[in-house]
Parts: sequence; C-alpha cells; structure tokens
Amino acid sequence: MKKIIGWLLAFLLTGCLVLFCVLYAGWQAVVPALNEGGAPLNRSVTDGEMALISRKITELGELYGFTPGPVIAAVDRETVEEMEHKSAQWWTSILTLGKVGEQPVLQKAKVEQVLREDKALVGDASPEDAQFLASEATEAVQTSVARIVLPFRQPVIRLGLVEVNKRIDIADMVRFFTGTPWAVLALCALLAGLIALLESRKLRFSLPYIGSALGAAAIVLAVLVILAGSAGIQALLLDASASLALQAEALASAAVLRICVLAGVMLLGCVACFILCRRKRENA
Repeated sequence: MKKIIGWLLAFLLTGCLVLFCVLYAGWQAVVPALNEGGAPLNRSVTDGEMALISRKITELGELYGFTPGPVIAAVDRETVEEMEHKSAQWWTSILTLGKVGEQPVLQKAKVEQVLREDKALVGDASPEDAQFLASEATEAVQTSVARIVLPFRQPVIRLGLVEVNKRIDIADMVRFFTGTPWAVLALCALLAGLIALLESRKLRFSLPYIGSALGAAAIVLAVLVILAGSAGIQALLLDASASLALQAEALASAAVLRICVLAGVMLLGCVACFILCRRKRENA
C-alpha cells in the first residue's frame, strides 16, 4: 500500500513539475511587459521588422511611383525603436489596466518632406497636386509601418477588450497568473515532502520516487517542446502576418530555451537522486 501511495504522489509531483515549468516560461514572458516602460526591445525582432519595412516600402514605391530608397532611409532604426517602445507600452496598458494604450504612429513630417521632393512621384505637378500625391503615399507608408510594428487591428482589439472586461478583470487575472508558478512550486515541495515522510525511516527510500518524478517531468517537457515545434503554428502566423510571426517566434524561442534549461536541471536532479540512492544502498 505504501508503494502505491508513493508512486501516486510521484505521479502528482511529475504533473506539478511540468505545470510549474510551463507557467514559469509564461511568467518570464509576461513580467517584463508589466514594467512601467514596457518590455525591453529585442534586437533580432527590430532587425526583422526593419527588413519587413524596407520590403513593404519598396512594394509601395512600385504601387505609388515614388523612389523607395530615400523613404527607407527616413524610416530609420531610431524611429522604429521609438515605435516599438510605444508598442511595448500598448501591451503594458492591456495587461495592467485592461485597455489599449497609445498606438505607435510613424511621424509623417519627415517622410512627407522626402516624398514632396521626389521627382519620380510629383514630376512637374502643381504644388497642390504634389502635396496631394505626397500625402497619399505618406499615409500608405505610415499605415504599413504601424501595422508591422503592432500587427493588430485596433478596433477589433478594443471591442474585444470591452467584451472581456464585462466578464473578467484582466489586470486581476494577470496578477493572479504571475503568482501561480510559485504556488505550483510550493505544491511540488509539499509533494516531495510527503514522499519523504512516507519513507521517514530512511530517506534513501524516497529518492527513487522523487528521481522518477524529475526524470518523467523532463521527458514530458521534451515531448511538449517537440509537439509544439511540429504543430505548424509558426506557419499559420506567417500566413496571417510576417511581423506577428517574427514577434511570436522571439517569445517562443525564449520560452523554449527556459523550458529546456529547466528540463535539463530536472534530468540532473533525477540522475543525482538515483546515484545517491545507489550509494546509500551500497553503504547500508
């Protein structure tokens, strides 16, 4: 009977360890966005967005008839990073207040000035026509850049948040989520303690249960990572929005790295438990 209870506790410990690792990875992704200034910039995401912006401006240049090079130079890295800061604060507002923040907007003056001086666009047009052509092309560039930096439709998000806030408090839910990993970790410690108490005569008898739980949790995490990688979610996001896929990939890569590190630590813990158990049995 004692062995059955021990293995049952080990099974529960395995589930709690897996849950803790998943929640911890999510917690690490959410917590930086709760800071007042928003999450820090990711250099690889910025590089990817700069490439997408250059490609989009080139496409707009073919459509509207302007020279893309000077416009691409006008939308420089500093400008994109400033918009990314606004995007991070937009997310912070949702997570802490439950409402959308200020949407990142590309300042029009610099781009519009470049386009007004672009002979390929305005040619010999009158000042009024040149102003109209430059304004129309600037509007297209402004909308496209903003959509790349924050690839969400604002009216849809705003309406969705209104409906969600009618049912739950987003800020309270996020605060509850940030404390959940540590509650689960405390539960893991409790289950490990119960296993040790179950074999209170000699601690070495509890090590196989705890080691098995650690090893099984590491294996389950490895399987989850493989399944998530082969699910094709990234391809679906890429079809929807290249910039959204870029941002999601950065978050997913960081989460997978943390999960792999935790799985490695648990695997080492499993090996250590069985080595200690074997040594104590030999010395007994």
